[in-house]
Amino acid sequence: MGTTPRPALEPLGWDQRREAGFAVHHAVGFVPGRVTGAARDAIRARTDNGDTQVIVQRGFRREAATAADFPVVGDWLAL
Repeated sequence: MGTTPRPALEPLGWDQRREAGFAVHHAVGFVPGRVTGAARDAIRARTDNGDTQVIVQRGFRREAATAADFPVVGDWLAL
């Protein structure tokens, strides 16, 4: 543990490769989060600052063609 600036996410699969790939998102103020629970209107995600609830916006729900478009447990998000 402790090989990235986000040691709290390392047990969930965060590594140097993900850190490098996320740099462009970090540069504009996003933080990474891993989905730990999902329902139609809300998602739980773990960030390096702890657990947070992510609200699925109405516009996203309307534009989603199928349930497969929604984040599921294990997905990484830019929050």
